Amino acid sequence: MLTNIQKLYVYNFLHSFVLFGAIGVPFFLDWAHLNYKQIFLLQIWFTFWIFVLEVPTGAIADTFGRKLSLLLSGAFTALGVLSYAIIPNFYLFMLAELVFAIGMAFKSGADKALLYDSLNRSQKKNSGAFFSHYMLAGNLGFIVAMPLGSLLAGASIFNYPESLRIAMLLTSIPIFTSFLFAFSFKEVRRKSHTESLIKQGFKGTTYLLKHRALRSFAIDNILVSATTFFIFWFYQPIAINAGIPIWFLGFIAAGFNILAVIALYNLKYLEKAIPTRRLLFLTALIPAITFASLVFVSSWLLIVTAILITATAQVLRQPLFDHFMNKHIPSKDRATVLSAQSMLQRMMIGILYPIVGFLADISVYHAIGLLAFLTFIFAFFARVDEAHLQTGELRS
Repeated sequence: MLTNIQKLYVYNFLHSFVLFGAIGVPFFLDWAHLNYKQIFLLQIWFTFWIFVLEVPTGAIADTFGRKLSLLLSGAFTALGVLSYAIIPNFYLFMLAELVFAIGMAFKSGADKALLYDSLNRSQKKNSGAFFSHYMLAGNLGFIVAMPLGSLLAGASIFNYPESLRIAMLLTSIPIFTSFLFAFSFKEVRRKSHTESLIKQGFKGTTYLLKHRALRSFAIDNILVSATTFFIFWFYQPIAINAGIPIWFLGFIAAGFNILAVIALYNLKYLEKAIPTRRLLFLTALIPAITFASLVFVSSWLLIVTAILITATAQVLRQPLFDHFMNKHIPSKDRATVLSAQSMLQRMMIGILYPIVGFLADISVYHAIGLLAFLTFIFAFFARVDEAHLQTGELRS
């Protein structure tokens, strides 16, 4: 019989089985007939609702249960994906983004809170390994799904760009399956809340901002993750500009997910070989350099290499921050505080969207150049204090 932890791994695999993940930009440009400004306007709309919903859904998870939150996530996310695949209509896409945002907000914070609370005391001392395995399960979903999606898009079974819509439509099946699977979760007993959801959400946000160590982790994670996040938007047009066929995009995505899996699986060895503060710095500095290289190189081999390194570093940072941040958060507030951190990260991405979208319509390489510069600045000026890494685990 599967444990709660193992069930969460399966849930994340199903929730991450995204067939359209490596062909999202062609889907918007070629099937939906949008430009980058419109694409990022939709993402601003999505980010706005994530910003609004992150903390309330985290509070719901802490009050009514993480299991309920993950059930709702699977249902709403599947519905949002289905809504995108109906007709190419901008206003329907806005509705789809709202539904999708609800689904993602219910998952954010609740999944990691349930995972951490499902660990016993000795396991919590090595929680970074469990968080990395959780992300590994999600990456495996991407590894399997993305090549399948790009092969479907590039095959002659369906006419292009209708094949892009089919990939989007089929994605709803594994995500809805994650909703069904979430019924098997066992809620972990913990201290209950007596205050209202609004007060609880405000408390979780202020706890994050006032707690010195948490604030240090959050600033580093939010800033660097927000800029490197855009590699997942731009690797597709960059690869296509280099002459790489659309059917191969999924294999590039699988490549950086495989590298991330290898890195996450060996995370404890990386931490032993490289001091954690230096590892966090390198996972910010290296993608800044490889991001910048995409502006200047023309060889498809160098382009693919730079994409793989940038995306892998982006993924690797999260379990490190999850491990250290959870040590400073009491169990009863865990989902709310983690949701607050995610909310602030989404807000930073939302601030960047209109700027990056404006530049991308002029040239994708202008946008990449700005993101590389910002990542380089943040790598040096948002570094975590060594003292915060040595802080003992919070008992709650």
